[in-house]
Amino acid sequence: MLVSSTEELLKNDKADLWDSGKVESDQSIQVEYAGKALESRMRCYWKVRVWDLTSDLQPQTASPWSQPAMWTMGLLKPGDFKAKWIGVKQPAPAPAGRTPLGPGPLRIVSAFYQPISGAAGRDVTELLASRVKDSTLPIVASNGELGGDPADGVAEAGRRV
Repeated sequence: MLVSSTEELLKNDKADLWDSGKVESDQSIQVEYAGKALESRMRCYWKVRVWDLTSDLQPQTASPWSQPAMWTMGLLKPGDFKAKWIGVKQPAPAPAGRTPLGPGPLRIVSAFYQPISGAAGRDVTELLASRVKDSTLPIVASNGELGGDPADGVAEAGRRV
C-alpha cells in the first residue's frame, strides 16, 4: 500500500506517508495504518496492489495498482473543534413542574415520522402542533403516541392511520 499527502506523489508511485512494501499475509481488510503521524483534516491519497501465487505456487507476480482513492482525517484533538453549540441565552419561564425550553413559546415548524422498518413516513407537524400546551410538548414521540407505523393503511390497535 502506498499512502501520500498529494495526488501527484501517488501518481508517481511515491509514498511520503507510508509504503507498506510487500506484506506476506492473508489479511486483506482491517490492515492497521503504520505510517507517519496524521493530522486533523489531512487528506491522504492511497492505492494498493496484490501479489498472486503462480499456478505452480512459485514466486508471486504483482497486480497493477488499484485506482487511487482518498480519505480525509477527522478532528483528532479537542483544540481542533472550533464550532459553537446552538443554544439560547435566556430561557423562557416554564410552567409549574416543567423545564424551561428557551425564549418564546414552543412552536412546531415541521415534524416527520419515519419508521426504521423503511416503510413510508408521514408528516406529523399538525398532530404535534395541536398538542403543544403552555409552551411545552406534553407527549413522548413513540409509535403509540404517533399512531404506530406511519405507513398508509397500516392498522394498529384497531385504528387505521
